[in-house]
Amino acid sequence: MSWSIEHAHPIGEALVAPGLRFTLWDYSCDEGEDRMATNDAHVVSLMLTGDCDALVRHDLGKRYSQFRRLGSLLMTPAHVPIHTIGMPFRTRVARLEVLPGRFAALERLSGERIADQLMRCTDIPTETIRTAMRRLASEVINPGLSSDLLLEGLGTTVVVDLLRYMEDESAQVSHATLGHTAGSSFTVAQIRSVADFVEANLERRISVSSIAGHFNLSARHFARRFRATTGQSVSRFVEQVRLQHARKLLSDRRLSIKEISYRMGFASPANFSDAFLRQCGERPRTYRQRQAEAMD
Repeated sequence: MSWSIEHAHPIGEALVAPGLRFTLWDYSCDEGEDRMATNDAHVVSLMLTGDCDALVRHDLGKRYSQFRRLGSLLMTPAHVPIHTIGMPFRTRVARLEVLPGRFAALERLSGERIADQLMRCTDIPTETIRTAMRRLASEVINPGLSSDLLLEGLGTTVVVDLLRYMEDESAQVSHATLGHTAGSSFTVAQIRSVADFVEANLERRISVSSIAGHFNLSARHFARRFRATTGQSVSRFVEQVRLQHARKLLSDRRLSIKEISYRMGFASPANFSDAFLRQCGERPRTYRQRQAEAMD
């Protein structure tokens, strides 16, 4: 869905954090879609209600990609023109805008304009991205304390999961190549290798030095390149991966919150609860109760 502000009506106030902006809109197009649009920011969009019967293609510079059916969850890279045609529709749209430069890995999508990669952005199947976008939409409707921190945490989660989805399986790199790639940032595949290492060691103490050493890099060099790529510190990334797994464990009521906190490598249940609140906007106990009620 290309974006046309004359068809959109805002809901609530925007959530804003460094390099991130989240908005909620009622969008209607009674005359059908046939338009070109270009965003100044990278935009992740989730259609929360209704259906959009539309086709989309990208301007690759000297040619267009093939038309593809538009999904309900999509990402449009900054400065890449997108052409949409379709039938009239109405929907509620959640939009996460990521300013250029916030995450270096996203800039490659805009700069390279590879057709296959761009088309994968038009129908994203990743459920964790949907969950994070819905949580932010709820925050717009019922804002609470520290909405900016919630946006920073969940917005980064959306981007990291998007980059993981975009990773081409054939582009997987070995541990040995991680330290031998030119440039100041890592590739998407290399970030995935880091994430795999973190996920395999969640129950252990994970430090910058332990990750860097695994990939034969100095801690300082690794941390600098990681921040240049993702826009966040290694410790914050590790915490987010731990909390993603913690959310899954909280659905198992046989596990106590104390047990989950230690299993995920937190120093204490209090530290776990504070970190969970910072990223998810609620305490683990509240999250577990809400999930249980949703299942009833």
